[in-house]
Amino acid sequence: MHCVLLVGSLSSALGAQDDAQFKELAAAATKSFGLTTEAAAVNFDAEVVATQTLSLRLGAIEFLYPKAGLQSAQDLTDLQQGAIAVCNAQRLLHDWMSATPAPPEFDAAHRSVQAWLKSWHWPTTAPALATLSDEVATAQRQFTAGMAKLLAREPEACRAQAWLAPTRQNFCEMCGLLGAIAPENRELLWQKHILRSSEAWVSRPRTIQIVAMEYAPPEELLGEHGITGVRMDAREKGGLLQHVVQRAMSSLVVMAFGENVDRDFEAGLCQDLVVALLKENNARTGGSGLGGYAAAREQFVAGGASSGGALAAINLDSQWRQTKGKDYFIRPLKQGQRNGSKHAAAKEPKDKIGNFLLQDDNGKPDHVVRAPFLGPPAKGLPSVPGNYDADFKELLRAYRSGFVFWLRESAGKSTSDSKVKFAGMLRELAEGGGKVTFELACRRAFGERLSAEGPTPPSLEWKFLAWLQR
Repeated sequence: MHCVLLVGSLSSALGAQDDAQFKELAAAATKSFGLTTEAAAVNFDAEVVATQTLSLRLGAIEFLYPKAGLQSAQDLTDLQQGAIAVCNAQRLLHDWMSATPAPPEFDAAHRSVQAWLKSWHWPTTAPALATLSDEVATAQRQFTAGMAKLLAREPEACRAQAWLAPTRQNFCEMCGLLGAIAPENRELLWQKHILRSSEAWVSRPRTIQIVAMEYAPPEELLGEHGITGVRMDAREKGGLLQHVVQRAMSSLVVMAFGENVDRDFEAGLCQDLVVALLKENNARTGGSGLGGYAAAREQFVAGGASSGGALAAINLDSQWRQTKGKDYFIRPLKQGQRNGSKHAAAKEPKDKIGNFLLQDDNGKPDHVVRAPFLGPPAKGLPSVPGNYDADFKELLRAYRSGFVFWLRESAGKSTSDSKVKFAGMLRELAEGGGKVTFELACRRAFGERLSAEGPTPPSLEWKFLAWLQR
Protein backbone atom coordinates (compact mmCIF):
# COMPACT_ATOMS: atom_id res chain seq x y z
CA MET A 1 0.00 0.00 0.00
CA HIS A 2 2.75 2.41 0.92
CA CYS A 3 4.54 1.68 -2.38
CA VAL A 4 1.38 2.40 -4.35
CA LEU A 5 0.83 5.68 -2.55
CA LEU A 6 4.47 6.66 -3.06
CA VAL A 7 4.33 5.96 -6.80
CA GLY A 8 1.03 7.83 -7.10
CA SER A 9 2.43 10.83 -5.23
CA LEU A 10 5.56 10.85 -7.39
CA SER A 11 3.51 10.72 -10.61
CA SER A 12 1.35 13.60 -9.40
CA ALA A 13 4.41 15.63 -8.51
CA LEU A 14 5.99 15.01 -11.93
CA GLY A 15 2.69 15.89 -13.64
CA ALA A 16 2.50 19.14 -11.70
CA GLN A 17 6.05 20.00 -12.72
CA ASP A 18 5.21 19.40 -16.38
CA ASP A 19 2.05 21.51 -16.10
CA ALA A 20 4.04 24.35 -14.55
CA GLN A 21 6.57 24.19 -17.37
CA PHE A 22 3.88 24.36 -20.04
CA LYS A 23 2.11 27.18 -18.21
CA GLU A 24 5.38 29.11 -18.42
CA LEU A 25 5.55 28.38 -22.13
CA ALA A 26 1.96 29.59 -22.55
CA ALA A 27 2.82 32.82 -20.76
CA ALA A 28 5.88 33.22 -22.97
CA ALA A 29 3.65 32.78 -26.03
CA THR A 30 1.35 35.63 -24.99
CA LYS A 31 4.40 37.82 -24.53
CA SER A 32 5.78 36.81 -27.94
CA PHE A 33 2.48 37.79 -29.57
CA GLY A 34 2.35 41.06 -27.64
CA LEU A 35 -0.81 40.10 -25.76
CA THR A 36 -1.77 41.29 -22.30
CA THR A 37 -4.47 38.65 -21.90
CA GLU A 38 -3.88 35.74 -19.54
CA ALA A 39 -2.98 32.66 -21.57
CA ALA A 40 -6.07 30.70 -20.54
CA ALA A 41 -8.33 33.55 -21.66
CA VAL A 42 -6.74 34.17 -25.07
CA ASN A 43 -9.12 34.01 -28.02
CA PHE A 44 -6.98 32.03 -30.46
CA ASP A 45 -8.75 33.12 -33.66
CA ALA A 46 -9.32 36.78 -32.75
CA GLU A 47 -6.10 37.55 -30.90
CA VAL A 48 -3.56 35.20 -32.51
CA VAL A 49 -4.72 34.12 -35.97
CA ALA A 50 -6.39 37.34 -37.07
CA THR A 51 -3.69 39.76 -35.92
CA GLN A 52 -0.41 37.90 -35.40
CA THR A 53 -0.52 35.29 -38.14
CA LEU A 54 -0.11 35.00 -41.90
CA SER A 55 -2.94 32.77 -43.17
CA LEU A 56 -1.88 31.14 -46.41
CA ARG A 57 -4.73 29.30 -48.15
CA LEU A 58 -3.40 26.64 -50.51
CA GLY A 59 -6.21 24.53 -51.92
CA ALA A 60 -7.49 22.27 -49.12
CA ILE A 61 -4.63 23.28 -46.81
CA GLU A 62 -4.20 26.47 -44.82
CA PHE A 63 -0.80 27.33 -43.41
CA LEU A 64 -0.78 29.48 -40.30
CA TYR A 65 2.61 31.16 -39.88
CA PRO A 66 3.56 33.70 -37.18
CA LYS A 67 4.29 37.10 -38.73
CA ALA A 68 7.18 37.58 -36.31
CA GLY A 69 8.76 34.41 -37.74
CA LEU A 70 9.69 36.09 -41.03
CA GLN A 71 13.03 37.44 -39.93
CA SER A 72 15.22 36.70 -42.94
CA ALA A 73 15.32 35.75 -46.60
CA GLN A 74 15.84 32.14 -45.53
CA ASP A 75 12.62 32.20 -43.51
CA LEU A 76 10.70 33.45 -46.52
CA THR A 77 12.34 30.88 -48.79
CA ASP A 78 11.44 28.04 -46.41
CA LEU A 79 7.81 29.16 -46.34
CA GLN A 80 7.75 29.73 -50.09
CA GLN A 81 9.23 26.35 -51.01
CA GLY A 82 6.94 24.56 -48.58
CA ALA A 83 3.88 26.31 -50.02
CA ILE A 84 4.84 25.54 -53.63
CA ALA A 85 5.49 21.88 -52.83
CA VAL A 86 2.21 21.51 -50.92
CA CYS A 87 0.30 22.92 -53.89
CA ASN A 88 2.03 20.43 -56.17
CA ALA A 89 1.31 17.57 -53.75
CA GLN A 90 -2.39 18.39 -53.92
CA ARG A 91 -2.24 18.50 -57.70
CA LEU A 92 -0.67 15.04 -57.56
CA LEU A 93 -3.32 13.78 -55.14
CA HIS A 94 -5.96 15.08 -57.56
CA ASP A 95 -4.47 12.84 -60.26
CA TRP A 96 -4.37 9.84 -57.92
CA MET A 97 -7.99 10.32 -56.83
CA SER A 98 -9.54 11.06 -60.20
CA ALA A 99 -7.46 8.78 -62.47
CA THR A 100 -8.38 11.24 -65.26
CA PRO A 101 -6.91 14.60 -66.32
CA ALA A 102 -7.81 17.48 -64.04
CA PRO A 103 -10.37 20.02 -65.32
CA PRO A 104 -8.77 22.98 -67.17
CA GLU A 105 -10.10 25.48 -64.62
CA PHE A 106 -8.44 23.55 -61.78
CA ASP A 107 -5.13 23.47 -63.60
CA ALA A 108 -5.41 27.20 -64.34
CA ALA A 109 -6.09 28.03 -60.69
CA HIS A 110 -3.17 25.87 -59.58
CA ARG A 111 -0.82 27.59 -62.03
CA SER A 112 -1.99 31.03 -60.90
CA VAL A 113 -1.39 30.29 -57.23
CA GLN A 114 2.02 28.82 -58.09
CA ALA A 115 2.97 31.89 -60.10
CA TRP A 116 2.10 34.11 -57.14
CA LEU A 117 4.14 31.96 -54.75
CA LYS A 118 7.14 32.00 -57.08
CA SER A 119 6.99 35.81 -57.32
CA TRP A 120 7.89 36.25 -53.64
CA HIS A 121 11.13 38.12 -52.95
CA TRP A 122 12.76 39.28 -49.75
CA PRO A 123 12.18 41.76 -48.20
CA THR A 124 9.39 43.37 -50.20
CA THR A 125 7.06 40.35 -50.18
CA ALA A 126 6.97 39.72 -46.45
CA PRO A 127 4.76 42.67 -45.42
CA ALA A 128 2.46 42.18 -48.42
CA LEU A 129 1.54 38.54 -47.78
CA ALA A 130 -1.35 39.54 -45.55
CA THR A 131 -2.97 41.57 -48.36
CA LEU A 132 -3.81 39.75 -51.58
CA SER A 133 -4.73 41.16 -54.95
CA ASP A 134 -8.17 40.31 -56.30
CA GLU A 135 -6.52 38.10 -58.94
CA VAL A 136 -4.60 36.03 -56.36
CA ALA A 137 -7.62 35.78 -54.03
CA THR A 138 -9.76 34.52 -56.92
CA ALA A 139 -7.14 31.93 -57.90
CA GLN A 140 -6.97 30.72 -54.29
CA ARG A 141 -10.75 30.34 -54.13
CA GLN A 142 -10.83 28.42 -57.42
CA PHE A 143 -8.00 26.12 -56.31
CA THR A 144 -9.82 25.44 -53.05
CA ALA A 145 -13.10 24.86 -54.88
CA GLY A 146 -11.41 22.29 -57.11
CA MET A 147 -9.99 20.37 -54.14
CA ALA A 148 -13.33 20.63 -52.31
CA LYS A 149 -15.14 19.06 -55.27
CA LEU A 150 -12.58 16.28 -55.38
CA LEU A 151 -12.95 15.62 -51.65
CA ALA A 152 -16.77 15.83 -51.72
CA ARG A 153 -16.88 18.83 -49.38
CA GLU A 154 -18.09 22.39 -49.39
CA PRO A 155 -15.19 24.82 -49.93
CA GLU A 156 -15.46 26.33 -46.44
CA ALA A 157 -15.36 22.87 -44.89
CA CYS A 158 -12.30 21.98 -46.99
CA ARG A 159 -9.68 23.57 -44.75
CA ALA A 160 -6.94 21.48 -43.14
CA GLN A 161 -5.02 23.84 -40.90
CA ALA A 162 -1.35 23.45 -40.02
CA TRP A 163 0.54 25.89 -37.81
CA LEU A 164 4.10 26.16 -39.11
CA ALA A 165 6.46 26.86 -36.22
CA PRO A 166 9.67 28.34 -37.68
CA THR A 167 11.62 27.87 -34.44
CA ARG A 168 11.68 25.41 -31.56
CA GLN A 169 10.71 28.28 -29.29
CA ASN A 170 7.57 28.99 -31.27
CA PHE A 171 6.69 25.29 -31.45
CA CYS A 172 7.01 24.81 -27.67
CA GLU A 173 5.19 28.05 -26.90
CA MET A 174 2.28 27.11 -29.16
CA CYS A 175 1.98 23.75 -27.42
CA GLY A 176 1.84 25.59 -24.11
CA LEU A 177 -0.63 28.22 -25.32
CA LEU A 178 -3.12 25.89 -27.00
CA GLY A 179 -3.08 23.67 -23.93
CA ALA A 180 -3.80 26.66 -21.71
CA ILE A 181 -6.63 27.88 -23.95
CA ALA A 182 -8.38 24.49 -24.09
CA PRO A 183 -7.87 21.92 -21.31
CA GLU A 184 -8.96 19.21 -23.79
CA ASN A 185 -5.68 19.79 -25.63
CA ARG A 186 -3.45 19.13 -22.65
CA GLU A 187 -3.53 15.36 -22.93
CA LEU A 188 -1.91 15.74 -26.35
CA LEU A 189 0.27 18.78 -25.76
CA TRP A 190 1.32 19.05 -22.15
CA GLN A 191 3.56 16.00 -22.26
CA LYS A 192 7.31 16.04 -21.70
CA HIS A 193 8.09 14.27 -24.98
CA ILE A 194 6.38 17.05 -26.95
CA LEU A 195 9.40 19.26 -26.27
CA ARG A 196 11.38 16.91 -28.52
CA SER A 197 8.63 16.22 -31.05
CA SER A 198 8.43 17.51 -34.61
CA GLU A 199 4.63 17.69 -34.70
CA ALA A 200 1.65 17.87 -32.36
CA TRP A 201 -2.12 17.88 -32.73
CA VAL A 202 -4.91 19.79 -31.02
CA SER A 203 -8.66 19.28 -31.04
CA ARG A 204 -9.73 22.76 -29.87
CA PRO A 205 -10.77 25.21 -31.19
CA ARG A 206 -10.68 22.64 -34.06
CA THR A 207 -8.28 20.04 -35.39
CA ILE A 208 -4.97 21.77 -36.05
CA GLN A 209 -1.53 20.26 -36.48
CA ILE A 210 1.47 22.16 -35.10
CA VAL A 211 4.44 21.46 -37.39
CA ALA A 212 7.97 22.19 -36.20
CA MET A 213 10.40 23.46 -38.82
CA GLU A 214 13.41 22.67 -36.61
CA TYR A 215 14.38 19.50 -34.81
CA ALA A 216 15.05 19.43 -31.11
CA PRO A 217 18.73 19.28 -30.12
CA PRO A 218 20.23 16.26 -28.35
CA GLU A 219 19.27 15.72 -24.72
CA GLU A 220 22.34 17.39 -23.23
CA LEU A 221 21.62 20.60 -25.14
CA LEU A 222 17.85 20.56 -24.75
CA GLY A 223 17.78 23.37 -22.19
CA GLU A 224 15.00 24.17 -19.80
CA HIS A 225 12.23 24.28 -22.41
CA GLY A 226 13.83 22.75 -25.50
CA ILE A 227 13.97 26.18 -27.12
CA THR A 228 17.12 25.82 -29.20
CA GLY A 229 16.59 24.05 -32.50
CA VAL A 230 18.54 22.28 -35.25
CA ARG A 231 17.76 23.03 -38.88
CA MET A 232 16.28 19.96 -40.56
CA ASP A 233 18.29 20.43 -43.75
CA ALA A 234 21.52 20.37 -41.73
CA ARG A 235 21.27 16.65 -41.22
CA GLU A 236 19.27 15.59 -44.27
CA LYS A 237 19.39 17.39 -47.61
CA GLY A 238 15.83 18.38 -48.41
CA GLY A 239 14.73 17.19 -44.98
CA LEU A 240 12.74 20.32 -44.14
CA LEU A 241 10.75 20.27 -47.37
CA GLN A 242 10.04 16.55 -47.10
CA HIS A 243 8.89 17.00 -43.50
CA VAL A 244 6.62 19.98 -44.22
CA VAL A 245 4.97 18.30 -47.23
CA GLN A 246 4.37 15.04 -45.39
CA ARG A 247 2.91 16.75 -42.33
CA ALA A 248 0.72 19.07 -44.45
CA MET A 249 -0.65 16.15 -46.44
CA SER A 250 -1.30 14.30 -43.19
CA SER A 251 -3.48 17.22 -42.11
CA LEU A 252 -5.32 17.05 -45.43
CA VAL A 253 -5.86 13.27 -45.22
CA VAL A 254 -7.19 13.50 -41.66
CA MET A 255 -9.57 16.28 -42.72
CA ALA A 256 -10.66 14.53 -45.92
CA PHE A 257 -10.98 10.92 -44.73
CA GLY A 258 -11.92 11.51 -41.09
CA GLU A 259 -9.97 11.67 -37.86
CA ASN A 260 -10.29 7.90 -37.44
CA VAL A 261 -8.58 7.22 -40.76
CA ASP A 262 -6.39 4.11 -40.71
CA ARG A 263 -3.03 5.40 -39.47
CA ASP A 264 -0.99 2.90 -41.49
CA PHE A 265 -2.72 4.01 -44.67
CA GLU A 266 -2.43 7.70 -43.78
CA ALA A 267 1.32 7.37 -43.19
CA GLY A 268 1.92 5.29 -46.30
CA LEU A 269 -0.09 7.56 -48.58
CA CYS A 270 1.53 10.76 -47.30
CA GLN A 271 5.02 9.26 -47.45
CA ASP A 272 4.41 8.13 -51.02
CA LEU A 273 3.16 11.54 -52.09
CA VAL A 274 6.47 12.98 -50.89
CA VAL A 275 8.43 10.35 -52.84
CA ALA A 276 6.40 10.92 -56.01
CA LEU A 277 6.85 14.68 -55.71
CA LEU A 278 10.40 15.05 -54.36
CA LYS A 279 11.87 11.76 -55.64
CA GLU A 280 12.75 10.49 -52.15
CA ASN A 281 11.53 10.58 -48.57
CA ASN A 282 14.10 10.33 -45.82
CA ALA A 283 12.24 12.67 -43.49
CA ARG A 284 12.51 11.73 -39.83
CA THR A 285 8.77 11.80 -39.31
CA GLY A 286 7.02 8.45 -39.02
CA GLY A 287 9.95 6.23 -38.08
CA SER A 288 11.90 5.16 -35.01
CA GLY A 289 12.82 7.07 -31.91
CA LEU A 290 16.55 6.90 -32.68
CA GLY A 291 18.15 10.15 -31.55
CA GLY A 292 14.95 11.63 -30.19
CA TYR A 293 11.47 10.94 -28.95
CA ALA A 294 8.39 9.64 -30.78
CA ALA A 295 5.43 11.98 -30.68
CA ALA A 296 1.93 11.09 -29.57
CA ARG A 297 1.08 10.00 -33.16
CA GLU A 298 4.28 7.88 -33.35
CA GLN A 299 6.30 10.34 -35.37
CA PHE A 300 10.07 10.80 -35.23
CA VAL A 301 12.28 13.67 -34.05
CA ALA A 302 15.94 13.66 -34.99
CA GLY A 303 18.66 14.96 -32.68
CA GLY A 304 22.40 15.00 -32.51
CA ALA A 305 24.26 18.28 -32.40
CA SER A 306 27.72 18.42 -30.82
CA SER A 307 29.08 21.12 -28.54
CA GLY A 308 29.89 24.52 -29.95
CA GLY A 309 27.01 24.43 -32.41
CA ALA A 310 28.75 22.13 -34.90
CA LEU A 311 26.59 19.30 -36.17
CA ALA A 312 27.89 15.83 -35.39
CA ALA A 313 27.86 13.20 -38.11
CA ILE A 314 25.45 10.67 -36.64
CA ASN A 315 24.09 7.83 -38.71
CA LEU A 316 20.34 7.90 -38.25
CA ASP A 317 19.62 5.69 -41.24
CA SER A 318 18.30 2.21 -40.57
CA GLN A 319 18.59 -0.78 -42.88
CA TRP A 320 15.14 0.14 -44.17
CA ARG A 321 16.30 3.56 -45.42
CA GLN A 322 19.05 2.35 -47.75
CA THR A 323 17.35 3.80 -50.82
CA LYS A 324 15.95 6.86 -49.00
CA GLY A 325 12.58 5.91 -50.42
CA LYS A 326 13.51 6.51 -54.04
CA ASP A 327 11.94 3.11 -54.82
CA TYR A 328 9.19 3.43 -52.19
CA PHE A 329 11.45 1.27 -49.96
CA ILE A 330 10.85 -1.84 -52.05
CA ARG A 331 14.51 -2.96 -52.27
CA PRO A 332 15.21 -2.87 -48.52
CA LEU A 333 11.87 -4.58 -47.87
CA LYS A 334 12.80 -7.36 -50.30
CA GLN A 335 16.16 -7.80 -48.60
CA GLY A 336 14.61 -7.82 -45.15
CA GLN A 337 12.07 -10.40 -46.32
CA ARG A 338 14.80 -12.65 -47.78
CA ASN A 339 16.78 -12.41 -44.56
CA GLY A 340 13.67 -13.15 -42.54
CA SER A 341 12.86 -16.18 -44.67
CA LYS A 342 16.31 -17.65 -44.04
CA HIS A 343 15.97 -17.23 -40.29
CA ALA A 344 12.29 -18.17 -39.99
CA ALA A 345 11.07 -21.36 -38.40
CA ALA A 346 7.80 -21.53 -40.35
CA LYS A 347 6.67 -25.04 -41.31
CA GLU A 348 5.75 -24.24 -44.89
CA PRO A 349 7.86 -22.20 -47.34
CA LYS A 350 4.90 -20.01 -48.31
CA ASP A 351 4.55 -18.89 -44.69
CA LYS A 352 8.07 -17.48 -44.74
CA ILE A 353 7.08 -14.56 -46.99
CA GLY A 354 5.71 -12.76 -43.95
CA ASN A 355 8.97 -12.82 -41.98
CA PHE A 356 11.41 -9.91 -41.70
CA LEU A 357 14.76 -9.86 -39.94
CA LEU A 358 15.31 -7.03 -37.47
CA GLN A 359 18.55 -5.58 -36.16
CA ASP A 360 19.09 -4.61 -32.54
CA ASP A 361 20.37 -1.20 -31.47
CA ASN A 362 23.94 -2.34 -32.12
CA GLY A 363 23.19 -3.56 -35.64
CA LYS A 364 23.05 -7.27 -34.78
CA PRO A 365 20.47 -9.01 -37.06
CA ASP A 366 18.97 -11.93 -35.17
CA HIS A 367 15.29 -11.31 -34.42
CA VAL A 368 12.48 -12.27 -36.82
CA VAL A 369 9.15 -10.46 -36.76
CA ARG A 370 6.17 -11.82 -38.69
CA ALA A 371 3.22 -10.25 -40.53
CA PRO A 372 0.41 -9.26 -40.47
CA PHE A 373 1.36 -5.65 -39.78
CA LEU A 374 -1.76 -3.98 -41.21
CA GLY A 375 -5.36 -3.60 -39.98
CA PRO A 376 -7.83 -6.35 -39.07
CA PRO A 377 -7.54 -9.12 -38.08
CA ALA A 378 -4.37 -8.00 -36.36
CA LYS A 379 -5.47 -6.72 -32.95
CA GLY A 380 -2.07 -5.25 -32.37
CA LEU A 381 1.46 -5.33 -33.71
CA PRO A 382 3.81 -8.19 -32.81
CA SER A 383 5.80 -7.46 -29.68
CA VAL A 384 9.57 -7.19 -30.00
CA PRO A 385 12.35 -6.92 -27.40
CA GLY A 386 13.13 -3.34 -26.46
CA ASN A 387 16.50 -3.27 -28.22
CA TYR A 388 14.75 -4.09 -31.53
CA ASP A 389 11.97 -1.54 -31.17
CA ALA A 390 13.69 1.23 -33.17
CA ASP A 391 14.37 -1.05 -36.14
CA PHE A 392 10.82 -2.42 -36.03
CA LYS A 393 9.39 1.10 -36.25
CA GLU A 394 11.63 1.78 -39.22
CA LEU A 395 10.43 -1.45 -40.87
CA LEU A 396 6.82 -0.37 -40.39
CA ARG A 397 7.53 3.04 -41.93
CA ALA A 398 8.99 1.40 -45.04
CA TYR A 399 6.29 -1.29 -45.11
CA ARG A 400 3.45 1.25 -45.15
CA SER A 401 4.98 3.08 -48.11
CA GLY A 402 5.67 -0.12 -50.00
CA PHE A 403 2.16 -1.45 -49.48
CA VAL A 404 0.43 1.75 -50.66
CA PHE A 405 2.75 1.87 -53.69
CA TRP A 406 1.87 -1.74 -54.54
CA LEU A 407 -1.84 -1.07 -54.00
CA ARG A 408 -1.79 1.73 -56.56
CA GLU A 409 0.54 0.06 -59.07
CA SER A 410 0.04 -3.70 -58.87
CA ALA A 411 -2.94 -4.78 -56.78
CA GLY A 412 -5.27 -4.90 -59.77
CA LYS A 413 -5.18 -6.85 -63.01
CA SER A 414 -2.80 -4.32 -64.55
CA THR A 415 -1.15 -1.03 -63.67
CA SER A 416 -3.98 0.96 -65.24
CA ASP A 417 -6.60 -1.19 -63.50
CA SER A 418 -4.78 -0.77 -60.18
CA LYS A 419 -4.74 3.01 -60.53
CA VAL A 420 -8.44 3.14 -61.37
CA LYS A 421 -9.31 0.97 -58.37
CA PHE A 422 -7.00 2.94 -56.09
CA ALA A 423 -8.63 6.18 -57.21
CA GLY A 424 -12.07 4.73 -56.53
CA MET A 425 -10.97 3.67 -53.06
CA LEU A 426 -9.73 7.19 -52.26
CA ARG A 427 -12.96 8.75 -53.51
CA GLU A 428 -15.05 6.37 -51.42
CA LEU A 429 -13.06 7.30 -48.32
CA ALA A 430 -13.59 11.00 -49.05
CA GLU A 431 -17.29 10.63 -49.85
CA GLY A 432 -17.75 8.54 -46.72
CA GLY A 433 -16.71 11.48 -44.56
CA GLY A 434 -15.05 9.24 -41.98
CA LYS A 435 -17.85 6.64 -41.96
CA VAL A 436 -16.16 4.29 -44.44
CA THR A 437 -13.18 2.35 -43.10
CA PHE A 438 -10.02 1.72 -45.07
CA GLU A 439 -10.69 -2.02 -44.66
CA LEU A 440 -14.13 -1.69 -46.29
CA ALA A 441 -12.92 0.64 -49.05
CA CYS A 442 -10.13 -1.82 -49.91
CA ARG A 443 -12.55 -4.74 -50.06
CA ARG A 444 -14.95 -2.86 -52.33
CA ALA A 445 -12.25 -1.56 -54.65
CA PHE A 446 -10.00 -4.61 -54.93
CA GLY A 447 -12.36 -7.44 -54.00
CA GLU A 448 -10.17 -8.73 -51.16
CA ARG A 449 -9.98 -8.27 -47.40
CA LEU A 450 -7.17 -6.02 -46.21
CA SER A 451 -5.28 -8.59 -44.16
CA ALA A 452 -5.34 -12.03 -42.56
CA GLU A 453 -3.28 -14.08 -40.14
CA GLY A 454 -1.62 -15.98 -42.99
CA PRO A 455 -1.58 -16.53 -46.77
CA THR A 456 -4.99 -18.21 -46.70
CA PRO A 457 -7.68 -17.06 -47.00
CA PRO A 458 -6.47 -14.54 -49.61
CA SER A 459 -5.92 -10.94 -48.52
CA LEU A 460 -4.28 -7.82 -49.92
CA GLU A 461 -1.44 -7.79 -47.39
CA TRP A 462 -0.37 -11.36 -48.16
CA LYS A 463 -0.66 -10.74 -51.90
CA PHE A 464 1.67 -7.78 -51.37
CA LEU A 465 4.09 -10.05 -49.50
CA ALA A 466 3.96 -12.62 -52.32
CA TRP A 467 4.63 -9.86 -54.88
CA LEU A 468 7.51 -8.57 -52.73
CA GLN A 469 9.13 -12.00 -52.78
CA ARG A 470 9.36 -12.12 -56.61
